[in-house]
Amino acid sequence: MKTHGVWQIFKYCCLLLILLSGVVHAQDNGRISFSVLDDGNIVHVTQIEYRIVGGSLSITSTISVTQRRELRVPEGAAFDRTLVLGNDGQMDQSFKVVLLVDDEQMPFALNDNIQPFHTINLSAGQQERPTITFPGVDEEGLHNFVLVVFYDIEISSNNTVRGIFTPYADSLIVGEGGIPGQSVAHPEGDEFVQGATVPGSMRVPPRGVTISRSAEPTSESDLLESPQRLSAGQSFSYHTHVRNGVPRQGNRDEFVLVSLLEQMQVPVDNRDDDMVAYFNLPINGLATMPAQLSAPDQPGTYNLDLLAIRNPYEFLPRGTSSLEVLHTNVMFQVN
Repeated sequence: MKTHGVWQIFKYCCLLLILLSGVVHAQDNGRISFSVLDDGNIVHVTQIEYRIVGGSLSITSTISVTQRRELRVPEGAAFDRTLVLGNDGQMDQSFKVVLLVDDEQMPFALNDNIQPFHTINLSAGQQERPTITFPGVDEEGLHNFVLVVFYDIEISSNNTVRGIFTPYADSLIVGEGGIPGQSVAHPEGDEFVQGATVPGSMRVPPRGVTISRSAEPTSESDLLESPQRLSAGQSFSYHTHVRNGVPRQGNRDEFVLVSLLEQMQVPVDNRDDDMVAYFNLPINGLATMPAQLSAPDQPGTYNLDLLAIRNPYEFLPRGTSSLEVLHTNVMFQVN
């Protein structure tokens, strides 16, 4: 018990250091952070330190801790938290904030401004602490939500790298009943794309979520790279590959795949009625599904973000574990 108490104090001190950390002074170094507070108590905190060398981005360290407690609310009741975004670096940074509830994007409020997603721009050395309001859910039972914060780091005037912080994920229990074993969003078993174990030496596609023009890419050159050039309104067909490593839940992991075009949820495959896709993967499991995207009608540069969320339907227990979200991004230039 004493060792556990010392460990808890150590983790809490680490969280405070992240929240109170100062400016990084090296010209090409930066530190960005994302936290969630509940009445001043730390719920989730994550920090990324990076370095720009020779026109490329290198992530030098990441820290992420979730202090999860049981979260129960009445039907339809909203609740507030404090969102903390920090930019301790030498250049401006842009952040995009998206909320997914039961696999679907849900509008939410920052300082009473309700939007499907929110953009926050921070100058060098700036921090903002808006109030975030999570919308109420009417259906009784277990609902899992994921708050995703994208960051865009500008390497040069024509080169920006997009990534995500470790998301804040939690289980919301609506009503007075017991805690169900699975969330209300859990699909039927036949809706999952079943993956198969592949040799550990297979390099392409790598572990995680990737997209390519081929159902069976044979080299990394087959994978899509940014930017992809499309005509306005053009239908673009590709393949999505989700690959597991060692399962976190027994012998297989469940994944849900979410597609966002400029932070707005779109169907993973616009030929399908479902917005999302489901995967069931064993150890070293790989599953591939065809997908299609319709390019916007207006010319411009657009980001397509794919999020593969691992085991999103289990009750997320109290403690410090984070829900794993795999991410890939492709930029499209629409003419």
